[in-house]
Amino acid sequence: MVTSLYAGRITVRDIQHHLASTLGVQMSSDTICMITDAVLQEVMIWKIVSLISLSRDVLTHYG
Repeated sequence: MVTSLYAGRITVRDIQHHLASTLGVQMSSDTICMITDAVLQEVMIWKIVSLISLSRDVLTHYG
């Protein structure tokens, strides 16, 4: 849940509030940052691969 909220450009403070209000879970900003930092590299790789795929499709159809 933390990563999906972060991917939606939700702030760490808003993620803390959401977890507390919906799940009753208290999570520190440090913990949230550790989670998001752990997956950040994978997210960046996914974005790059997606852009490469899109570029290839555009070139195939319009290039």
